[in-house]
Amino acid sequence: MGGGHDRIAAAQVGTCDEIRVRVLDQILTVGADLLVGLSVASLLRLAHCHVREHSQAHFVQAQAEVWNPGMTGAPGMCGGVFAQNGESEFLALSAWRTVGDHQLYLDERFGQLREKAELASESADGRRACLSGPGARFDIRPHGT
Repeated sequence: MGGGHDRIAAAQVGTCDEIRVRVLDQILTVGADLLVGLSVASLLRLAHCHVREHSQAHFVQAQAEVWNPGMTGAPGMCGGVFAQNGESEFLALSAWRTVGDHQLYLDERFGQLREKAELASESADGRRACLSGPGARFDIRPHGT
């Protein structure tokens, strides 16, 4: 990191122990195109899952038939993607206009969608499938605000 980046690199020393990068294949679009939705979103929600072999077909089907329509109809949902790497690794990424919009979705829709999706199947690490909790949440702020 020569030149102008030296200061940035020096400030980051010790902030990270490990970075793993994976490229996943998008298999579904959730609502609007994610790149379009990012221009108005202030929150990204990420669910990263490792699903047991016997549950994978149901997991993908539930995403297509239950989660996608349920999320797409939620106020403030700006778009998303559902992606897969190999046989067992999945990622669901959704963009939300505000934190409040996402919280409203969790409060009013999430529980019913989870029941409808019948996500009693376990993930590869022995826990329930990844969409059984609030998941990871990342706030994003559009440039210049």
